Amino acid sequence: VLRSLHECAYRDLPPWDLPDELRGRRRELRQAPPGSDRGRLAGWIEDLERRRPPLGPDVPLHCDAHGGNVMRYDGQAVLVDLDGLALGPREYDLATWAVSQPRDARAERDLQTLVRAYGPDLIDLDVLAWCLDLSEVNVLTWLVLDGRAWSGAEEEFHARLASVRP
Repeated sequence: VLRSLHECAYRDLPPWDLPDELRGRRRELRQAPPGSDRGRLAGWIEDLERRRPPLGPDVPLHCDAHGGNVMRYDGQAVLVDLDGLALGPREYDLATWAVSQPRDARAERDLQTLVRAYGPDLIDLDVLAWCLDLSEVNVLTWLVLDGRAWSGAEEEFHARLASVRP
């Protein structure tokens, strides 16, 4: 279903700007003491900016691809929650899908299966690796800055922080 969206000819969409959004959020994170979890996140955002690879062609992106945004309609899988549509690298949608999955031994195998099913000849693995780190840092940043109202946010934050390698 993601590949169908990415192959869509529609191009009248805003540009994908998550790196710019995270750059702004880094300022909020920098107010934390050095060495704190927030400080580490700010440093990871800076690292992501430094190692940003050349991105491939812009395609229509969902920008919030996860299982909760795929529904069945008339026997077909369809994407819902389309308010974040933008033009950007296809690898970002694959990364957001992968980051939304549980952290366990299957995660790497599931990502490889996703890339094979999508079409490995269409995926730039360097861009995908960068987008995976970007997606993870985005989730961590959301949890620490916006997720406070969610009762499981702190536990999820620490579980993700322990498993991340940016």
